[in-house]
Amino acid sequence: MILTAADIGAQMRLDFPHKLVITPLLDEPKQLATGSAAVDLRLGQEIMTADPALLACMDPLAGGTSADLEEDRNCERSEIRDTYDDETLEGYLTKTCLPFGGDFILHPRQFALAATLEYIRLPGCLAGHVVGRSRWARVGLIIAMATFVHPGYSGCLTLELQNLGDIPMRLSPGFAVAQLILEQVTGERKTDPGQLTCAIGPEFLPLLSTAERSQLLRLRERHRTLTGDKGWPELLRRLAKEDEETQPPL
Repeated sequence: MILTAADIGAQMRLDFPHKLVITPLLDEPKQLATGSAAVDLRLGQEIMTADPALLACMDPLAGGTSADLEEDRNCERSEIRDTYDDETLEGYLTKTCLPFGGDFILHPRQFALAATLEYIRLPGCLAGHVVGRSRWARVGLIIAMATFVHPGYSGCLTLELQNLGDIPMRLSPGFAVAQLILEQVTGERKTDPGQLTCAIGPEFLPLLSTAERSQLLRLRERHRTLTGDKGWPELLRRLAKEDEETQPPL
């Protein structure tokens, strides 16, 4: 069941652990408008952008060390790195903290990470979905592609911003750019804090786990040793043969 604005307000007045926290609400009557079924979320002060001039290709399987990253940071802008790893991408992300009354220009086709001004704490009985507000979508601003908020989450929400319009867009902290829709969760729940618990700004997450990267790198390296149209079939045949050889005898 999706909560109405009145339900959300009532949930915020409960005691812990059932209490819903959304703070600060700069304009509660407007953000929890009567008759609505969501709460407005405002743009926070931190904006994170990447410089495409310094990262030619995002490859989650490419190598890279801290020493490589430091060398890249010291190179000239004309020297473009063509590999990627989590540390490397974080090194090319620039975080800017805007004062209230300040602004940020989001250019056409530009992508940025931001965070909500509001700090959210969901009890275990609630889950949420973040959606962009239609008034902003109609001028080309797209908000939050990864929208699900798990029960038990605590922290500011990271927003993915993209300007799909044809002209630059001036954004300021406090703009109501998104909405949080809340719904009740039924059944037995075990809250997993997750990687973003207590986040207070936009967060970048690793794209692959260490195990995933290791397995996929192994496949990539083996595939590179093969040529011709039969590359993948030959790779799979070899992997199957290796698996048979490593099986313990019956």
